[in-house]
Amino acid sequence: MEVMVLGFFDVVKAILFITALLFIALNIISFIFRLFRAKGYKRFVELRLKSIPADQVFPIVKPEEIATICKTLKESYNSCATRPFETRKQILYALYRMLYDNKQALGDAIRKDLHRDRHFSVLETESVIEEVEYLIQNMDAELSDKRVKSTAVQLLAQSFITHEPYGVVCVIAPWNFPINLSLIPVAGALACGNTVFLKLSKYSFNSSKLIAELCDRYIPSEYLRCEYMSGRESIQACCDADFDYYFFTGSTTVGKLVHQAAAKKLVPVTLELGGKNPVIVDKNVDLKTAAKRIAWAKCVNGGQICVCTDHAYVHKDIYDAFCEEVKKCFIQFFGEDAQKSDDYPRMITKDAAAKMKEIIEQSDVFYGGNVDIEDRYVQPTLLKNVKMTDLSMENEIFGPILPIIKYENLEEVFAMIKEHPNPLAAYVFTSDDAFFEKFRLNVNSGALYRNDAIIHLINGNLPFGGNCQSGIGYYHGKFTFSTFSRPRAVVQAHTFIDVPLRYWPFTYIAEIAFKYCAFWEIPILSYL
Repeated sequence: MEVMVLGFFDVVKAILFITALLFIALNIISFIFRLFRAKGYKRFVELRLKSIPADQVFPIVKPEEIATICKTLKESYNSCATRPFETRKQILYALYRMLYDNKQALGDAIRKDLHRDRHFSVLETESVIEEVEYLIQNMDAELSDKRVKSTAVQLLAQSFITHEPYGVVCVIAPWNFPINLSLIPVAGALACGNTVFLKLSKYSFNSSKLIAELCDRYIPSEYLRCEYMSGRESIQACCDADFDYYFFTGSTTVGKLVHQAAAKKLVPVTLELGGKNPVIVDKNVDLKTAAKRIAWAKCVNGGQICVCTDHAYVHKDIYDAFCEEVKKCFIQFFGEDAQKSDDYPRMITKDAAAKMKEIIEQSDVFYGGNVDIEDRYVQPTLLKNVKMTDLSMENEIFGPILPIIKYENLEEVFAMIKEHPNPLAAYVFTSDDAFFEKFRLNVNSGALYRNDAIIHLINGNLPFGGNCQSGIGYYHGKFTFSTFSRPRAVVQAHTFIDVPLRYWPFTYIAEIAFKYCAFWEIPILSYL
């Protein structure tokens, strides 16, 4: 009888195959579990919807009403209605069901605003659903009171850290990812026990209108209110109102105004801004993979994403080959005429398209360059022979234009990057560990990614935020809890025993005792 001897690679293949089967099985189980959980989330939502006719028209919030709404939300917060964890979970269940029931409608609304393909629209909604699930599942562990040790001078006292909400949180959301960038911070603020006012962007009108109407229908108004019709007027009204916390996502210019307004009132802020996110491509790299991933990242949402690959520094030895590869990728993605592609996004406004046209007209175009302002269409475009004084290098592009800059050594790249404020993200494509480490130590950015771009956003285990000019603060996953709540020291002392050495007049014994014993931690006594 023949005995089959398995080689090393056969064993590896078998292990990988079994691992893949287990992974698929776990995903199927997870999908079924989520279906049942979604049905379970329906209880609170049905209670809420019973008194609201499906055809009811909700009043549109005007800028001059924001101060009054803030006051109403503060009264709701002060009533302690949002303090019980069960109440918070019910609100999040309602938000979950809102997203689950309306995926199609939300995707259609984004399509009208940005002509974005359905794949990314569904992914955007799913990312919020995942975040809401995480908040529900981890609320008790992250926000429950934490018992800590007491010191000897606090004899028999009980010391705690509680996690307190701020009060009324104002979330000012942008237009480029209207579901994710509005509802993830809203969910986080609600999970931490705050009440929320959500200012949606008027530019993504269809998405913002639908989100506001759905929030009104699914979530009680004493916890969340929305506004979507006005621009700078309502942002100014938000700055003037008596909010306890500001969470802003958008341009650096408007972010500075929000920060100034918050500073006058001494209230905390989180600012999620942007910047000129650099890509550096080393000569030691898988050129085709690097070009494909960079081209993909430039075209996500038509380049209208704060962590977009803004411009690329490419080593002189592979410069021409890289340009050709990126060009091939653009054609592979959307065909020779991207305007005819059903997957290719549009700029948010005609003014945004006109801005892209101005950049293109003042640049050396290697590929692309076609603009149809009426259709808000800008072709994926590559710029060569780029100088730091070019219009394309002045500010964040926020569109499907990729300036490609030739470099010879890392030091000159560092010098060029430091001409701009700290970016929100930086991307390094290299197979050389020393090259990557040198870049990491010399360039400050909100996030740093090796051999890929943008994908880090969907990992809820990572903090998302900027550095200095690209943002203040961070959120996602467990970091959302620390953003929308504050630690509070709580000590419960007893009166049946006292330490006389703490009182005047001090004796030599008291001095020695305090010097050597005051900061002793006594675990047994701390937990009595």
